[in-house]
Amino acid sequence: ENCKNNEISTIFGAVLKHDKEFWNSAIIVNSAGDIAGTYDKMNLWIEEKPFFKPANKLQIVKIADFKIGIAICYDSSVPEHIRSLALQGADIIASLNACNHGEEEHRYHLYWPMRALENTVYVIASNALGVAGSRYHFGKSAIFDPTGRQLVSAASNESIITAVAE
Repeated sequence: ENCKNNEISTIFGAVLKHDKEFWNSAIIVNSAGDIAGTYDKMNLWIEEKPFFKPANKLQIVKIADFKIGIAICYDSSVPEHIRSLALQGADIIASLNACNHGEEEHRYHLYWPMRALENTVYVIASNALGVAGSRYHFGKSAIFDPTGRQLVSAASNESIITAVAE
């Protein structure tokens, strides 16, 4: 309803259950307020494997004039995952992340500019913010252009960032 009222699209994370199995998923809602698609994470982080089943299907959705490939967190560490989305026509890769301070933060800042550059696509990387158990998510969501240049970055607080694709 909020998407329709504000004429925006959104992607958010959720745990979905299919046939008695749990999946780390993304739900895509278009500006009409309709579910445009769902994506179940393919590449599970070691700590996720006891809880979630890995999927085997990529997801690209059309929003406005763009084909958006969906990734979740550790998917970005697998270059073939992002390459497959680009080869299937994605103009933009949108990724939901829950990266922690430390080594994960270092990789977060490496992966997304490289995935944009090596596939000549825009990348929208959204990262969680705040404490979850022993993890401290640092925020700093960002948007990268097809040359890997960062167009905009959020701070380590709740933010809305935008960029115009040319």
